[in-house]
Amino acid sequence: MICSVSASAWNIIRSTDNAVYLGFYRLLITHSISPVLDTESKISIFFLISGAAASVFLFAFYVSERSKKTVLLPLIFMSWLLILCQTGLTLSACYVIGTGQRSHIALLTDKAVLNGAAGLMKDPRLWGLSAALLLITAAITFLYLKSLNKDPQSMFITKLIPLVLCLTAVAATVLALTMITRNLSGLFELQQEISSVTKLISEQKTVIHACGEYDGYTYTNSLEALTNAYDNGNRVIEIDFNLTSDGRLIAGHESGPDQWVSGIDSADPLTEEEFLNTRYPGDLTTMGLEDLAEFMRRHEDLYVVTDIKGDGLGNDNGCPLIAQTCPDLLDRFIIQIYHISEYPLIRSLGFKNMIFTLYATSEDERRPEVLLQDLNDCDLIGLTLWEDWADDGFINSLRPADTAIFVHTVNDTDDILYEIGRGLFVYTDNVDNSSIREAR
Repeated sequence: MICSVSASAWNIIRSTDNAVYLGFYRLLITHSISPVLDTESKISIFFLISGAAASVFLFAFYVSERSKKTVLLPLIFMSWLLILCQTGLTLSACYVIGTGQRSHIALLTDKAVLNGAAGLMKDPRLWGLSAALLLITAAITFLYLKSLNKDPQSMFITKLIPLVLCLTAVAATVLALTMITRNLSGLFELQQEISSVTKLISEQKTVIHACGEYDGYTYTNSLEALTNAYDNGNRVIEIDFNLTSDGRLIAGHESGPDQWVSGIDSADPLTEEEFLNTRYPGDLTTMGLEDLAEFMRRHEDLYVVTDIKGDGLGNDNGCPLIAQTCPDLLDRFIIQIYHISEYPLIRSLGFKNMIFTLYATSEDERRPEVLLQDLNDCDLIGLTLWEDWADDGFINSLRPADTAIFVHTVNDTDDILYEIGRGLFVYTDNVDNSSIREAR
């Protein structure tokens, strides 16, 4: 029942020619739970729907009193069906977002709604909510019918029902509008932050890869390399992260022989203490997350692009650590996500800036029509892909998204200028990019 009601409601909304209603619905649903799906947003939608239903009850009561006809009973049940329909649709959408299938409601497909509703069939919250609505409806109906006897007690109930409904409608509507306004304000702030970072990247033209080359070494992610890159005027710097064996986040590439690029010949991850007490070749300084955070606090215009390793679970494990360790710096971390399904989690942690890097995606995930849909659904700074994948046909297919496209890793100056000439941005190990920034 929930599946059919939810799908039917969505089909009606999608097929309606009433632009005003459709616009209002998308404003209510899309912007009240986007870009972060949180409990407050769910409550705001439910209360607004409940407030509207209470208003219907109140209207029906006065119609009944004026016409001296018992029209409240069918209207109550019609209202209850409306609540059930809207609640099923909303919760189905919430389920879909929660499983990472989509980040926004406005572009949900019928199949996604059906999949979400099917998943909710096992969710006791749905049945509990439906049962509560049914009991409330039955109680109101019983009280109203009993009040028709016109005895003193029933007359009191007759007057009490519209008062309670009126107060419920007002309270629910005010609460919902307050929450929605707050979320809309958050959405505006998100767009402003993304625009600000996009402008900075447009000025920089390059993202420094793994803190850049230093003393002949690359991939060091060392303090000296980071300082050198910053001192050369670079303000957007990518850093590799990895988890130590004791669950701490450090600035280092994947564990294993020849992968730390630090002279650490260990097949297994080190503890944080072991890692921080080790020096890269040339006596370069290793960094933990706290060391990086301190550097960022001293250099307030630095943005760090993350590349968190970890067999597909890097962001799941690493981003919560960043959010817990340095909540004051979340706006200056640009999280690279590896699959679009990671988007809801990263956004829920409070990060505003994300880049979708494609090196770990499947061919299906990289299809242009899929990427265009993802870019339309999610608030992203842009896409990152291997230089070999960036042929003109593929790049031109992504142009309608009007978003930044990065290629990596490009170190030859002529190649960098060529990619910038195509309107792309570049990840590079080169840190002296002043001439590139000046190029038009």
